[in-house]
Amino acid sequence: MAGNEPAVRLDRPTSPDALPRTHFQVPAREMLLDEPVCCPIYGALTFDGLAIDHEERVYLVVRAAAARAYLGPDSATVARRAHILVVALVDSGVIRSDRAAGIAGWLGECWSAAAEEISIAATTPPTGRDLMAGKHSGAALTSTPRRRNPG
Repeated sequence: MAGNEPAVRLDRPTSPDALPRTHFQVPAREMLLDEPVCCPIYGALTFDGLAIDHEERVYLVVRAAAARAYLGPDSATVARRAHILVVALVDSGVIRSDRAAGIAGWLGECWSAAAEEISIAATTPPTGRDLMAGKHSGAALTSTPRRRNPG
């Protein structure tokens, strides 16, 4: 593993009450999607939302079984961390190696889509409705945070 990036273990089932371990996590505020987006190649892998750190850098928040990961804050880091995640999925026997490239590609597409949306939001002037809703703080994206409650 490069630097201080830990190996990702995805081969242990967890109870619904167990909190998943988050890899590559940085102090950040999370903005989770109302419904996670499932990977079409491996449905247990989901794009859950975005995290933004104190320097306004953006990370994808993804989940696979008992693990979550922050991928970002730039495309090179997303690609490197996606590779680590996919290798962990293959090594733990969760997916076949012939699906690895497709899953890594899907994670890259999630990053590209998020970056495009952020770029559009950053260049679009706020409307009166946005200002009334309190969306004038400079944050590029807003979402309703949600807690994952079992059952």
